[in-house]
Amino acid sequence: MPSKIFYASVGSEILRIVRTTTELDDIKIRVETLLIRMKKQGSEKKRIITLMNKLYGRHAEVFSKFADTSDNFIKLFSF
Repeated sequence: MPSKIFYASVGSEILRIVRTTTELDDIKIRVETLLIRMKKQGSEKKRIITLMNKLYGRHAEVFSKFADTSDNFIKLFSF
């Protein structure tokens, strides 16, 4: 699978999780699980952070209920 498609599908999954989840603890668990799976498949930390920054920038209204900046959103997860 081309890396562009891989990261795009992961980005859409993160966005779906954030849109459908209301509790911060649930977000942490679900996104952490996804990030662990991504790491096992060979993802790069730098590209994940870039992806999350783009997602936050494009959908700030969705992400702002959990963090006021993209950096704070990224800090919710351990890489």
